[in-house]
Amino acid sequence: MKLTADKITSHLKKGLAPVYFITGDESLLVGETMDAIRSAAREQGFSERETHAADARFDWATLRDGLDNLSLFAEKKLVEVQLATASPGREGAKALVAWLEDPPPDTVLVVQAPKVDKRGSSTKWAQTLQNDGVWVTVYSVPPERLTGWLSQRFAKAGLECEQGAVEALAARVEGNLLAAQQEISKLALLMPGKTITAEVVVQGVTDGARL
Repeated sequence: MKLTADKITSHLKKGLAPVYFITGDESLLVGETMDAIRSAAREQGFSERETHAADARFDWATLRDGLDNLSLFAEKKLVEVQLATASPGREGAKALVAWLEDPPPDTVLVVQAPKVDKRGSSTKWAQTLQNDGVWVTVYSVPPERLTGWLSQRFAKAGLECEQGAVEALAARVEGNLLAAQQEISKLALLMPGKTITAEVVVQGVTDGARL
């Protein structure tokens, strides 16, 4: 199954799949997608979480080995693997395909990777993940949609804002979604119940948002 990040919440309401593959370079949205899966897992009784950083020297056999080490009271386990590159490599590809062919009971595997290009998504391991697991693509917000995205974020934070404030923030953060979200969160703490104006944004956003 192939999903975009904005569909993950509705998907998770129907239950967890055995395997998720999260791909994209927008750190804020990738993180929020991962958090949504973690939250759903906790609600469904996955009391243990195991994390791996899979570089070129990673031993993929440890994924299965770790399943024998569940604590006495843990019945369900969330296993996370962060890939250093967009490809898991030969051994990683074999391990992922094998996992899909025989998913361990009471275990959810979540693999997070940088953006996979069209060529990479057509490989055997990627096709298997798309067919038998849940492949979640996290897209960046294009410039022409940034003000709309910011308006939604202001509303989600419970803030009313003038259109000029949205446009001012869009201009200042220059596409940096993490900086934008941090500024919105700060405004929600400092100015609850107040209308956010362009002047407030210009005064409040630091030059660090450009980094």
